[in-house]
Amino acid sequence: MDLALPTKGLDRYKSLSQRARLSSESWAARELYYPRCSSDSLSVLPGNTPVLDYRCPDCSSGFQLKSAASAFRTRLTDGAYSQMRAAILEGRTPNLLLLQYQLNPLSVMSLLFIPDFAFTLSALERRPPLASTARRAGWIGCNILLQHIPTDARIPLVHNEQVVPAHRVRRAFQKLKPLASLSSDNRGWTLDV
Repeated sequence: MDLALPTKGLDRYKSLSQRARLSSESWAARELYYPRCSSDSLSVLPGNTPVLDYRCPDCSSGFQLKSAASAFRTRLTDGAYSQMRAAILEGRTPNLLLLQYQLNPLSVMSLLFIPDFAFTLSALERRPPLASTARRAGWIGCNILLQHIPTDARIPLVHNEQVVPAHRVRRAFQKLKPLASLSSDNRGWTLDV
């Protein structure tokens, strides 16, 4: 896995966050694999696909990529509260990839994989509705409370700018795999405890 993020074509964008988003999405399409199965790549989904950025070509599991220059702390801004809540209850939550990058040189510092079944209702925080003056007045978003996701369910693919071998990542996932078969209520209680 090459940790250098691509820079070709980024000079036409002024926003650093836009450059980082395009670069990290391109990097992920080139470098990522799925820890749950033997797929050594992920397929890029069309832009503006709700909730998902990538899909495993072998088992069709979906992924969402979040990137930031600073470390992910306790909260992660996400989409609509009602949709995420329904996704958790119905077992449709995407796998989450959290990529931290550095700007100079543009490269990956860390990458965490959080399996879809690690999300529980206790990890979901409802945000206040948008103000009546907002373009989407009344819309209610959510935050993912990372401190409510067990440490074992945050599997590093890159740690301190070092690639974790795929066989170690897949072994860490196999330890968690039994949780995937539990109902959302039982899984929530088990993960919370």
